[in-house]
Order: sequence, then C-alpha cells, then structure tokens
Amino acid sequence: MICEASTIEKITNGAIAAKTLNNWTNRDLWFMPLDDAERGKPRLYTRYHVIEAVIASRLMRAGLTREMVKSAIEGRCISRACGLNGGAAWESDAVDAFKDLPEFDPNNAEAFWIIAQDRDLEGGVVRQGGVIAVQGAKILGEKLAEITEIACVVLNVSQVIRDINAATEEFNAAVRAADDE
Repeated sequence: MICEASTIEKITNGAIAAKTLNNWTNRDLWFMPLDDAERGKPRLYTRYHVIEAVIASRLMRAGLTREMVKSAIEGRCISRACGLNGGAAWESDAVDAFKDLPEFDPNNAEAFWIIAQDRDLEGGVVRQGGVIAVQGAKILGEKLAEITEIACVVLNVSQVIRDINAATEEFNAAVRAADDE
C-alpha cells in the first residue's frame, strides 16, 4: 500500500489530518524513514507509515507526546532487533524489525503494548519506560500486575491492525465503486 497523506486522512476518518502528517515530517517525528517528495508532488506513505500514524494518534489521545511515541516505537524495534540479532542492532535493523513485529500479524494472538510512566503530582510525565509487548489477555493482566510505575498506557495493537485493514478495504471498495461509475 502506497498512499498520499489525504488517503491516510480518509482511512482514519479525519483522526489524522494531512496537515498533522506534514507537521510530523517537518519536525522529524517519524520512526519509519520517509523518502523525499519530488518537487510539486505529494509525499507518499507506506502501510508501515499508516500503522505508525494510527499508533501515534491513539497513544497521543492517551496523553503521550509525539516525541514519546517515536521513542517508544524506536525502543520496541531496537529491543526486537537485538533479540533477532543476538544483542546488537543498527538503526536499519530496527526499521526492519518494525516491518516484522509479530504483533502486526493478524494471525497471531491478541497483542498489546504497555508503556509505563512515572508522573509528577501535576500529572506530567517524568519518565517513560519502554514498550512491553505481550500477546494474550491473560499475559497482559499478569504484566500489569507487575508494573510499579504510577501510570501506564495499554494499546491493543491487534485492534489497530484490524481497524487499518477494515478502513483500507472500505476505502478501496469506495474507490472501485467510483471507478465503475
């Protein structure tokens, strides 16, 4: 899937505006590398950019900043790459790991990300832990019981993938219907 920012805006029913995607690009807030847009042509995004954008949108609604989201994704991918490479990982390994995260496979068990945080008395984030990826609701409950930080955010990554797949199919069906007219 290769698409423009306007398509991502449509797929997410306006939850992620094209202007927001451009802002993230200008502020270097994407984990997944972006190709430079040709002069006068719209920037193109891959399926992995759509996944990152939806994850970012949902985590930002839960109170994380875009910088925190990028850091969390980066930490998850470096951890995965290190596990695959026996302890050492380059930036390119982390990018490849994002494309192959088991939680993005709809055939796997329900997958969640837990992001633990320490907060100050006013509710501001003082320290953010890394992403703990778990599969299955039982394991999610066990992991949450172990967390000692004051707050944590749980994201159902499997639901993100289902939502993207459904919205993409719906969008593609509408495009095919418009082409048939």
